[in-house]
Amino acid sequence: APAQARSSTPPSIATLGGISDSIDKQKSSKKVLKRRNTKDGLTEEAPRAKRRKPAGADKRLVAPIPLDSCGRPLFPIVLPGCKVHSLGEIVTDRAGFHCQESLYPVGYCSSRIYASVLNANHACIYTCTILDAGTGPRFEIVAEDAPERPFVGSSPDECYVALLRAVNRTCGAEVIVPAARGADFFALPHPTIQNLVQSCPGARKCPNYRWVRFEVSRSATDETERLDSDPYLSYAAFRQLCLQPRLAAIAAASEPSLPGGVTIKQEPMDSV
Repeated sequence: APAQARSSTPPSIATLGGISDSIDKQKSSKKVLKRRNTKDGLTEEAPRAKRRKPAGADKRLVAPIPLDSCGRPLFPIVLPGCKVHSLGEIVTDRAGFHCQESLYPVGYCSSRIYASVLNANHACIYTCTILDAGTGPRFEIVAEDAPERPFVGSSPDECYVALLRAVNRTCGAEVIVPAARGADFFALPHPTIQNLVQSCPGARKCPNYRWVRFEVSRSATDETERLDSDPYLSYAAFRQLCLQPRLAAIAAASEPSLPGGVTIKQEPMDSV
């Protein structure tokens, strides 16, 4: 009989967790008794040395997501602060499409709300995609209100830093220090997304990628609270922690003052 074709879609993360737990139980059921000689010539069971866990062996908890009847994720995958619209496809024949910390599937697409490069006081939807540039991936961040000005780079950090610099130029000052947070902006390291991407066909053929063990659990930590205070990922946090203090400082500097630090507030003139 012909071999059954493999599915091209990533398996259910719940199924993956079950397989992993089953393997762990089989390994733990095999006990090896070591004996040693005593002074009286008798033998006794020697205490077994505790085996050290290899680096990265601890499981990371991941919250369950809606799946269809075949165990495939329903898109868009809604995460705190962003949405993932496609996981893309793993590229196995070119080393540039993965590194130790991440896989870069071609066709991956996510979106996030952040400060507009036209007016930082306004919010804008940014679409993040990974494209095939030949020897390696090309990362793009496209603003909904300025699609003709995409931010492009050979890494997530390169195009994300370009975005932050554009926001600073719009503000007329450096209101936020450019930082290497591009992967987070794309949502690639998010446990839910990393678990799904490394479950895609071809992920095992990426030799440099460091595999991460995940376990689906309803007790997984909600990252909403942490995100709300991160000005690099949240537009609300950017306005509160970066933009508003800068605007207040500019307003205070523009008001004339008398000796002793007394400020004169400028009132609008009445029309004649």
